[in-house]
Amino acid sequence: MLDYHIKQVEELMTEHGNTVGEDFSGHEVLEAARKYAASLNSDQKPVPINEHLRRWEDMGQGRLELFREEDGDMIVTVIDPEGHSSSVQFCTYGSGGGQSPKVLKALYTLASAILEENQSHPQRGRGPALAGS
Repeated sequence: MLDYHIKQVEELMTEHGNTVGEDFSGHEVLEAARKYAASLNSDQKPVPINEHLRRWEDMGQGRLELFREEDGDMIVTVIDPEGHSSSVQFCTYGSGGGQSPKVLKALYTLASAILEENQSHPQRGRGPALAGS
């Protein structure tokens, strides 16, 4: 999916009538994006956009929720058994944040693991079902 977006940006026209891919700076940025895309673990399931991925804790009624926004940012929410929650957000580089790229990559790996666990080991009877749970 990231490759598709890189290709779309590469073909955008600049104010000088060239494509981004033909522009020196644009080419450099696209190469960095390609290297980043190649570094991602390709055997992971793609993380859905705008879906709550939930996994209940093993020893109680607390749960972990991950939410991927359209721009690639990831929101992590921990919800205690009483329903109180606290969230943190890790951003992609292009959306103004991007200070923790390794953490963001790990969160994508975690989201993929939650998807796989919810398929292979569903947690039935643990509260309302949401996407990925």
